[in-house]
Amino acid sequence: MRFLYYNHYSPTLKMIDTMEEIIDQIQALAASFLKDASAQLDKGNKTAGLRARRASLDM
Repeated sequence: MRFLYYNHYSPTLKMIDTMEEIIDQIQALAASFLKDASAQLDKGNKTAGLRARRASLDM
């Protein structure tokens, strides 16, 4: 089964073939979200908040 994936950072459609790739993609987005959300909360970094919101939308 193949899935379509849309990346908001570079707007292209990409076909994902395996569930492993989907899980890897979700893990990478979750790590990015946590890093940026922490930067916003701890340091008040507003651009990190924007990146965190975008990562949450990609998930």
